[in-house]
Amino acid sequence: MAFCCLSHLLWRLLPLLLLLSPGQTRLGRRDGTAALQQLQLGLDHHDEGRTAEALAAYDVVLAETRPEVSAGILAPRAAALEELGRWPEAAAAVQVVPEGARWQLELARALSWERAGGGRREEAISAYRRAADLVPGGAAPPRLHLKLGVALQAQGRLPEAIACFGVAADAAADGSTEVHSEAHFHTGLSLKRLGRGMEAATHFQRCLQVNPNHPEAQHLLHAVTQTDHEVSAGAATAYAASVFDRAAETYDEQLVVKLGYDGPALLHTAVSRVLATATAANNTAATALLPPLSIESPGVVSVLCPL
Repeated sequence: MAFCCLSHLLWRLLPLLLLLSPGQTRLGRRDGTAALQQLQLGLDHHDEGRTAEALAAYDVVLAETRPEVSAGILAPRAAALEELGRWPEAAAAVQVVPEGARWQLELARALSWERAGGGRREEAISAYRRAADLVPGGAAPPRLHLKLGVALQAQGRLPEAIACFGVAADAAADGSTEVHSEAHFHTGLSLKRLGRGMEAATHFQRCLQVNPNHPEAQHLLHAVTQTDHEVSAGAATAYAASVFDRAAETYDEQLVVKLGYDGPALLHTAVSRVLATATAANNTAATALLPPLSIESPGVVSVLCPL
């Protein structure tokens, strides 16, 4: 679904806006374009988990542009240094993040912890909340509330998630249609999980009013109402694919941490034990086949003292 494409998260867009803002840059068009391209490359790397490559791109922007131009990347750069465990440098980088961009730093940290998965998702939720609190004027972007809601939803904290989706939907009503539709969709999804099917149907309908081609909302609206409203071809398939995609995000955590699955580790131990036993047995057998050697043996003499 559309929201899964988080490469357009606002924390990625704001540095670009800072670079383009009137009065922010005195560079020529060519230099500004090159900086934007390098910054976009770094953000793409960061989004895909290639943190070292992202940091290298950020450093190029810092080295080749004026400080007022590169200010927009200080937050993601500091977060990248933290991800890489370069703590002294990270601490110094955090100190130079402008006060008005501190929320971007918390948002970048949250995204990093979400990528890590497992037990760090609660840390990500805390960082999202700090980011929302730090936005100047208290006007956190709708997408930030949506992302926080999705993280809470993944943790099963459905009432809290629904509250976040409500804020996101209200804030995006006159803006991003993507955020508006996804906020209603996720509200409906959470309500469905709580057994509140008719309320869920209302939000699936609101999602479809904004985005009539939302296949998951179509499928789930049909599922909770059992009506014959129009369902586009492939809606059920798209819904099944999204369920598997969401499950994949926490697959390792569910399998290993919660279910205690350790089959590969047990298999590795067993195979290692068998190999060690076989190697020892082969060495013993090979030794038994060799005749005892002494310095007087002709073979040894011929090797030590070739004629």
